[in-house]
Amino acid sequence: VEGLIDLWSLAAMGFQGEILGLPGCRQWNSLWNPLLVDRTVLIKFDLDEEGQVAAADLWEKLHDEQIRAFIDCPASGDINDELIASLVGAAA
Repeated sequence: VEGLIDLWSLAAMGFQGEILGLPGCRQWNSLWNPLLVDRTVLIKFDLDEEGQVAAADLWEKLHDEQIRAFIDCPASGDINDELIASLVGAAA
């Protein structure tokens, strides 16, 4: 995800797994790749143009290293928006 707020939002929504919040979607460090070899990575960057380009770039880098990765960007545009919508829907 893109940053700490997105990380907290995804955790608040009950995501079961490890979450890495990057301080900006372009901050991936390829030294982390070996830690992901036997894992599945969900890239949940924002749905804006920068997030989509960064998600595709990261997917390609992980794919080149034989790491299972999927792009799963929030349909609403941002994980925070999904959390807010879920809270508003629960309150109704």
